[in-house]
Amino acid sequence: MDAQKQAAWADVARRVAYEIKNPLTPIHLAAERLKRKYSKEIKTSPDTFSECLETIKQQVIYIGNMVSEFSTFARMPKPVMKKENLSDIVHEVLSLHKNNKEINFVVDLPKDLLILCDAQQISQGYFKCGENGIEAMEDQKVA
Repeated sequence: MDAQKQAAWADVARRVAYEIKNPLTPIHLAAERLKRKYSKEIKTSPDTFSECLETIKQQVIYIGNMVSEFSTFARMPKPVMKKENLSDIVHEVLSLHKNNKEINFVVDLPKDLLILCDAQQISQGYFKCGENGIEAMEDQKVA
């Protein structure tokens, strides 16, 4: 693909990402407001109400992350290679999956595993692997 076409597609991707991400903040804030305002008033299934609102907030975050990844991919940043601690990166990524109480991620890495990498890109890769794994397990539960 020539540079001009690639730049045009990157621009389209950034615009699409922006348009998708635009309504996410108001949706997230609305879910928080509903929880604050009505949690004490809900007498029938208050746990279900809270769980549903939490699901909305988590899915908004998930969509936001996907859109950010899409936008980043559209820009195709050059990696910034530095010595990084892979163990720290992996533990940081796994902390993003803490809310999933049904899956327990186990990491067996040395505490000081230094590698030459772009920490942001490695983080995105591990995050996506975790998301794909969670999705695959959820799909198996349904089947």
